[in-house]
Amino acid sequence: MDAKPPAIAFEHVELRYDSERVLQDVTLAIDAGEFATVVGPNGGGKTSLLLLALGMRKPSSGSIRVFGGPPERERERLGYVPQYGRFDPLFPVTVQDVVQMGRLKRASAGPYSRADREAALEALEQVGLPELRRRPFAGLSGGQRQRVLIARALATHPDALLLDEPTANVDRLATDKLYELLVELNRRLTVVLVSHDLGIVSRYARSVVCVNRTVFVHRTSELTGEMIRELYGGNTALVRHDHAATRHGPAGR
Repeated sequence: MDAKPPAIAFEHVELRYDSERVLQDVTLAIDAGEFATVVGPNGGGKTSLLLLALGMRKPSSGSIRVFGGPPERERERLGYVPQYGRFDPLFPVTVQDVVQMGRLKRASAGPYSRADREAALEALEQVGLPELRRRPFAGLSGGQRQRVLIARALATHPDALLLDEPTANVDRLATDKLYELLVELNRRLTVVLVSHDLGIVSRYARSVVCVNRTVFVHRTSELTGEMIRELYGGNTALVRHDHAATRHGPAGR
């Protein structure tokens, strides 16, 4: 039986914005069912990595495959949770309205279908907020809003969930609950999470994608909670990019 293709695979990918090189020679594979955390300094290319996988950016060179196909064809298999700051929390919509927005690419012109409404309610059940479906989105706490945005991505019934710093501006208790939710979702979905919280990485993720223009992938066990000098600079402990780390993926778990 043929092996399943990775959820996301990059081969010698380069990305440029005008004359600026954002990512160079990126080769990696994230297996289906993985829980991977993407770390690196601001401006290092973390968000660009997600946008390339989603087909929202085109590589300057190299190739990208999502579940074995081109991102443009397979993007509906990816649920995406952008950075929280890209949403206006004061926009006058209910929780269910926000979740149903995730179905817009599937919905035809006119009102949402019964299937769209049922998918939204099912997604709210998955994140533990069905009782809030009629509440104004603006009236929720930061942690609740993030759960709603995750439900919005789940409403499309994806095979993988990509999240860009979902715990920014969320308190520690809500952060812990969000990570517990992601661990539960990882039982059936691939999870790729951009985060600056290296302490959380070792508790939940199985592999770590280090991004600073280029990419290296480590086993989580290689990180001890110390900052990564190669990524962040300063007096931090070095995580070696040698035989124990690979651009293709973790050597083990």
